Amino acid sequence: MTTGVALFGNVILDTNPGWQPFGFAGGLYDQQTKLTRFGARDYDAETGRWTTKDPIGFNGGDTNLYGYTANDPVNFVDVRGLFIGPWHSLITFSAMVASGYDLYTAAFTAGANFGADFTKGSQKPENANQHGMATPKQTVEEAIKGNEKFVNEQLAKGDLIGLGAALHATEDPFAGGHGYKTWDGTITLEHILDDAFPSVSALYGAFMADLQVLERYEKNNRARCP
Repeated sequence: MTTGVALFGNVILDTNPGWQPFGFAGGLYDQQTKLTRFGARDYDAETGRWTTKDPIGFNGGDTNLYGYTANDPVNFVDVRGLFIGPWHSLITFSAMVASGYDLYTAAFTAGANFGADFTKGSQKPENANQHGMATPKQTVEEAIKGNEKFVNEQLAKGDLIGLGAALHATEDPFAGGHGYKTWDGTITLEHILDDAFPSVSALYGAFMADLQVLERYEKNNRARCP
């Protein structure tokens, strides 16, 4: 079968209608209504708009409450009908530039940070500490120590991949969906909303924590040099 879609997901070719249920951006496509069902609302590809207002209002970061990812479907996806941005990359990039790193190094490390969520096995409950959360059998105090241990292990590698992972683990405790809450492997809508729309104070806290980690990274690397 062959399926073709336009920029905003409008189906322009489907040689076997109904053969598979998935539509634009992984949503569930309804052949009758031509709408795509996501977690929070329905999307109309013909108009490039949601059928209802953003349930979290202007906190989604767009003044158009019916718009899809601020009218930029090439660079962003909204898998639940909500706007989610790459906060980790932005915080890391900003902290590294503020610390005097060149743009290439800052961008590379920001990418390594972003990729930390997709490392094989990283989302398992037993690895919760590296995301600023507690395993099902841990206390908050134990989770904090586990997070610090992971950060130290990554910094000890002395490379940018390790630095990216260390910064990721440093930032995650400031995310509303994390904060050393217990992680059993289940992603809830509340978790996603808390992560997607952090407060200014949370962003600032993560940024300042990154600056401290970067100081430790530089100090460790200087100590390695003869």
